[in-house]
Amino acid sequence: MTSYNHTLDIEGTFIAPTSGTDFDMRKYSIPILCIIGFIGNTLSTVLFLGRSLRGFSCCVFLGVRSVTDNGFLATLFIAWFDFLDVRLFHTTGICHIMVFLAYICSFLSVWCVVCVTIENYVRVSYPLLVKLYCTSKTAWMIVLFLTFSSFCIYNMPLWSNEIAEIYQSYYCVTKEEFQNFQLVLTYIDTAVTLIIPLIIILTLMFIIVYKGFRTSKRRLRLGHHRRKYRSTPSYGTVTGLLTAVSITFLCLHTPIHIFKLKVIIETISTKNGMKVNPTERTIGNVFQVMYYLNASVNILVYYVCGGNFRKVFKKVLCKDVSCCCYGKQEEDRLSDAGTTELTSILDKGDGKTRKSL
Repeated sequence: MTSYNHTLDIEGTFIAPTSGTDFDMRKYSIPILCIIGFIGNTLSTVLFLGRSLRGFSCCVFLGVRSVTDNGFLATLFIAWFDFLDVRLFHTTGICHIMVFLAYICSFLSVWCVVCVTIENYVRVSYPLLVKLYCTSKTAWMIVLFLTFSSFCIYNMPLWSNEIAEIYQSYYCVTKEEFQNFQLVLTYIDTAVTLIIPLIIILTLMFIIVYKGFRTSKRRLRLGHHRRKYRSTPSYGTVTGLLTAVSITFLCLHTPIHIFKLKVIIETISTKNGMKVNPTERTIGNVFQVMYYLNASVNILVYYVCGGNFRKVFKKVLCKDVSCCCYGKQEEDRLSDAGTTELTSILDKGDGKTRKSL
């Protein structure tokens, strides 16, 4: 609300529907996603930053991302009380801190995914450099730099927000004298959380997939088998997980930002502002729920695609409880399925070609 109240007319922004499908969708989906997300992200944080996995740089990024996603869900949950007519978000102090925290957490979550994608690219294209650059120490230094940068970029809500009375209700808004600064911050936020990350991720993902196909075809021509490659050290065992993280992020995170970018462009090109029609509002709400999913369901991606994460997860939750654990043979089978590198996954798709050869 605070970020975009300068782009939409005052009526369209503050007098939102209080009934109907859109209202019910947000009212009932947000608390469910928040609860699921809190549990999943907390477990992910404990496992990724625990003794077993914290030595891997990608686990540091994914652990920090889980922390920031919880921070974002906390701000979302507080804002959700508006549906219950509890104006907790629109009070002095909470208004400033929650908007600031939402900006910070969203920024860090996005750039943790960017860092994971860059590491994935290094693992696929320059495996000999993995031990040199993909270290936990380097990862923590990058996280500290990103955190400092986010404080520098997004500190504005701490001193530019206020509680204003509009239509006999109080709202957390940007002070009138800082509206232009808020507009600039919106453009900057769009660039650093959408445009730049999207370009980086799409470019690197294209290269990763392209190299994966080339490697797959080369193995087919040489007649190599998977077992032979598994017997040699490989940095590709986490490639499937990192690729899944990037793809999930693109699918769930990008639509709402593109929609908001469309709103900004239309607002700039329209002199008298713009009205939000019901169809656009519905589309925006659907995209917004998808964005909330991006912060809530990541543990499913980690469990399905991350063999090491899955083994540590079982070890922690099933410790000393043999009845809920798989046998060693079954666990190894699941681990192999989850940690197969991207090129091996592509090999599976070429099974028919291999048989014909």
